[in-house]
Amino acid sequence: MAVDRAKIRFSNIPGQEDDTFLENQTNKEAGKIPQPYPLWWSKRFLILILLFLGYFFSVLVKVSVNIAIIEMTGNKTHINAENETIYKPPDFNWDSKEIGIVLSSQSCGYFFSILGGYFATKFGGSIAYGWFTMVMSLIIIMNPIILQWSFHAFIASRVLAGLFDGIGYASTAEVFSRWIPTRERSRFMAIIFTGVYISVAVSYPICGYVAYYCGWQMIFYLAGGSCFIWSVIWLIIVRNEPSEDKLISKEELSYILNETETSPRNEIIHPYKEIFKSPPVWALGVAKFTYGIGFSIIVTYLPQYVRDITKREINEVGVIASIPNFICIVMTPIVGAIIDYLQNNHNLKPSRVHKILMTFGYATGSILFVVAALGNNFILSMTCFVLIKLFLSFNFLIVQLICLYMAPRHSSILLGISASWYVISHVAVPSTVGFIVVNHKLQEWNTCFLLTAGILIVGAIVYMIFGSSELQPWAESNIEDKNTDLAKTEENQCEK
Repeated sequence: MAVDRAKIRFSNIPGQEDDTFLENQTNKEAGKIPQPYPLWWSKRFLILILLFLGYFFSVLVKVSVNIAIIEMTGNKTHINAENETIYKPPDFNWDSKEIGIVLSSQSCGYFFSILGGYFATKFGGSIAYGWFTMVMSLIIIMNPIILQWSFHAFIASRVLAGLFDGIGYASTAEVFSRWIPTRERSRFMAIIFTGVYISVAVSYPICGYVAYYCGWQMIFYLAGGSCFIWSVIWLIIVRNEPSEDKLISKEELSYILNETETSPRNEIIHPYKEIFKSPPVWALGVAKFTYGIGFSIIVTYLPQYVRDITKREINEVGVIASIPNFICIVMTPIVGAIIDYLQNNHNLKPSRVHKILMTFGYATGSILFVVAALGNNFILSMTCFVLIKLFLSFNFLIVQLICLYMAPRHSSILLGISASWYVISHVAVPSTVGFIVVNHKLQEWNTCFLLTAGILIVGAIVYMIFGSSELQPWAESNIEDKNTDLAKTEENQCEK
């Protein structure tokens, strides 16, 4: 059996390189998968929990402003000790267009998420994710102070926070490819991304009550402070690769390396020209853009929709707006388990499974948006939003998985590209909603819902035609060529 010596260098544990590599090679030849320690006692489980919390706090930072801005720009009423109603003017007299700029400002920074691939390759996914998240959290903590300077300074700080958050987010693809075994990937990522829906579900009521009793400033301190504490813990515990972790067991290390990407980071050359010429990459971008449109309407603007239609207090608005997310908390892990089951037990190609679920999710979401618009009933609309959030949760998980299946070595680049498309959607939605919803009437919101339905059906058609999760030809060639050269060099040295 010819052994590619260039691949032996994945391990930094002294004395373990050759043994672990040859063990993995033998297992692969025999078709065997090394069995890890039980998940509950493994390092993978600890990283699973930390990634779950990382996404939870990152989303808390994003969505908290959706509640804070209602308190910042709305008239406030309080009942004093004498049972008298006290009216207070808004802290900021922003119009609908300025509110749209605030809500989209952090997303603008995500346009440069592709840089996450560069930093993850150069410094490692774990280091990039931790440090960029830490800087982002410090900017969020300073937001109430920056607001006292000027509106433009506040917008600039939100864009900068989005830039650092987007780079950190794209870097997680490198963490996934190094730490999460292929056969566990859908379930692990489903659990991790459940943190997104739990965060949205609990953030709205928590931020609503925090704003009501402590003021909107405390929302920024709470979100930014939580994210900062998490980033410190992450940087202390998580290493870039399993082979760099001194506490991981040999059995678990062998299992992970047998099922994940082990190519040295400094040997990976990203084929940018081929990536941007690839139709499946463009289909992935359209899919992410389509998801971003639906997500923005359901998550970003749902609190304002509830406030406009029901005229309720801010603490009640937060509770009502969180309802669609609770079903996703339950269903997302189930969807991940179903995907793994179909692929592992029925030999269905990942591309086929992903395409079916992606198309079904967008098409069904489009129909439900039409029902919500034409029904002219708040309860019916909220029911539709719950179901839309469920079907969009399929697509959110699948978009992340596609990056890892199409090009494991370049997944951080693909995740960054898809995040850039996501930014375009988050910039387009506030501008469009601010232009349409001027008088905050039901008919104006229904127009937004119908427009969203049209975009979702177009996204479904585009991905059905051009989308793919198959390993792309350009994803292997450059690294294989380099590994071949390195192997020849080492063989020559051995002969000498």
